[in-house]
Amino acid sequence: MKKVLIGVGIALFFGISVGMFINQPKRISNRINDEDFKEIMDQDFNYDYPETYVDVVTKFLDIEKLMFNQDYKGKREERKEELVGKALELWDDQLIEQNGGKEKVTVDYMNDVTKFQEGKYKIMDYEYQASPQKSVDNDGNLVMAVNVIEYISIGDNAYKMYLLRKDDNKNWKICGIT
Repeated sequence: MKKVLIGVGIALFFGISVGMFINQPKRISNRINDEDFKEIMDQDFNYDYPETYVDVVTKFLDIEKLMFNQDYKGKREERKEELVGKALELWDDQLIEQNGGKEKVTVDYMNDVTKFQEGKYKIMDYEYQASPQKSVDNDGNLVMAVNVIEYISIGDNAYKMYLLRKDDNKNWKICGIT
């Protein structure tokens, strides 16, 4: 009887230990994932542009998550600028100009990434909220509003609305982020 109780105790301890290990929160690596980076950088938006407004926001969020969660120390600093450039390919030209032009937006965006990382924040995940809303801008163009919540590792989550409209090439572009 004593051996059975010891056996049950060991099994129970082992089961709890394995359960605790399996249920540990997943850690997001702060290392550049070369495969993810290469996949993003290899996508040529001139030939392989996201088809829908939701696809554009998804691609932007995937780029942003990779960009904001990486360690850029040493030789990888240039990757931050490359990722920012890739993210801006999804922005409407007018949005870039309203924010001071591509060079200024790139510098500002890179500074935002640095500040975010200095606070030890990570974008854990994101989720779409409600259904996209349709509206029309002053020029009569269809504008889609996509609401997203970004789950941040420390502090409050970020609630964002992405506004998108089609450009001259009929591609959905981000024309506002609130």
